[in-house]
Amino acid sequence: MPWASRPWFHILLGLGIRFVSSEGTWPFGHCETSACQELPPEELQDVDPSFLQVTAYMGTPFAYHSNALPLSSGSLSTSHKLMEVNKRKPRNSKVAAPDLHEPVGLNGLGRFSRNLAIGILLCLSLLFIYFCGAGLPEKPPQDPSTRLGCPLSWLVFMGVVYTLTFFTTDQYASCLPRMEIDLHGSQALMSATIQMNFVVKGLSGLVAASLSDRIGRRPVLLTCLLLLSLASLCCFSADTIECFIAARILQGMGESAEAVVFAMVRDYFPENRDRYVVVAALQLMSTGGMSVSPVIGGWMAETLGWRISFLTLSVLWGFLGCFAFARMVESCPDGEKDSYFTGISRIFRFRLVCLLMTETCNMAAFMTFWSNISYLTEVSYGRSAMTCSVAMLTFGGMNFLGLFVMERLQFGSVLQAAKISASLYASTGLLLFIVGSFFSKLFWAYLLGTFLQAFFSILVLVTVNVLFMEPLQDCAGMAASVEICAKSILPSIYGVLSTQTLIHSGPWAMIDLQAAALVGAGVFFFGSLVPSQEAHEDALETQ
Repeated sequence: MPWASRPWFHILLGLGIRFVSSEGTWPFGHCETSACQELPPEELQDVDPSFLQVTAYMGTPFAYHSNALPLSSGSLSTSHKLMEVNKRKPRNSKVAAPDLHEPVGLNGLGRFSRNLAIGILLCLSLLFIYFCGAGLPEKPPQDPSTRLGCPLSWLVFMGVVYTLTFFTTDQYASCLPRMEIDLHGSQALMSATIQMNFVVKGLSGLVAASLSDRIGRRPVLLTCLLLLSLASLCCFSADTIECFIAARILQGMGESAEAVVFAMVRDYFPENRDRYVVVAALQLMSTGGMSVSPVIGGWMAETLGWRISFLTLSVLWGFLGCFAFARMVESCPDGEKDSYFTGISRIFRFRLVCLLMTETCNMAAFMTFWSNISYLTEVSYGRSAMTCSVAMLTFGGMNFLGLFVMERLQFGSVLQAAKISASLYASTGLLLFIVGSFFSKLFWAYLLGTFLQAFFSILVLVTVNVLFMEPLQDCAGMAASVEICAKSILPSIYGVLSTQTLIHSGPWAMIDLQAAALVGAGVFFFGSLVPSQEAHEDALETQ
């Protein structure tokens, strides 16, 4: 839609929204006290017209340049300069400007987002209080059709749900600098919205997996899908960084549907070999979604604005919820349920903890790249947003290629495959250490090391998962929940640390942190191979 970037479109849209909201008149044009005069004209020409319109509402009118270019990496720093200059300027008394935290045309939507988020949190709180007082409802019996196998349509549905849980976050990762301006946030806060999501999903997964064992898969999954649809709508209408963070927390709670999906896989596919094939297929789908989501999100942000992707997700999650309501049957097995913490002592043994830490380091390296690549590409290296999207697409493609190679090569055993992949993975970390120390100014050198990380990452992830779950068949639900937390909480904290390092120390320090996580994955894996009495007991249990 080329007309969406035309200056006249911004003017008419702003006038229409301003007229409907009855907030006052449209304040654009030249001004004697304008902050534009403090910046060179050649810098001002590169600023997005919509940004000039928004900053005009902050209290200082700016001249509208009809030949201005779209917002790019080159104009990003200029936009930040305008915001800083604008903060020093007093408000123009002749201009009826809304509050600094209410961008143009989003006053009504912003109030809607806040009210909807508060309403959702209130409903969840009341539901929690009700369950504490009245107890959990009784689980319905397992549907007889579950024993006949999983229908193809439902298998595709589970794959789409699992893929969209990653798409929900990955699609806006390449738009963080622009969203920072629109939401009046900061680089640290915008990156934290990605990292925080994994923490919330990990903690919510502990509750969702246990709850689905006691009241059934159907009510938990339907609640998660409804929550995802409403939370995506909150993200679409958020007008401040605070509203957006609240909406992302709700999205993270809804994404705990991932644990329910894997629980349903265990219900429908009791045989290990069948379950392995299905999990591999789900991983392929999620990898494909992770690869294309930054490109789709970046394209939608360039043509229609970043908010439209969240509105689209809200509709998709609503459609999936309606489909599940009509077609889903209860698949949770019948029988007495053991205490949720029965197998906790078996999971936290030295060998299994080392395997968990291997997965933690694997995801920490991923989070370091994924949550910072947008700023690293556009701000540190001065490249375009499309370059960032292509880099993220290539990262996902290397994940897919690594999984494909794993399926084709004959390693002899899962343990042997894990040893080879972990060794190569740690070697990639040593390569990134060299890049960070001597070649941190070369963007292609960083991408080369990161793409090698992506190739071996999927090999380590799958093989270590198989080794971790091998002795825990009778407490697989608890083990899966702990594994999700290990791959979510600590890596997210590590990602926050890497963001602060990038801000205060530069790219070389962030690259070294990413390399340290890769080397740590190899160290923890080979630590799990140290002979011990616990490893001998696990071997006996497996036999």
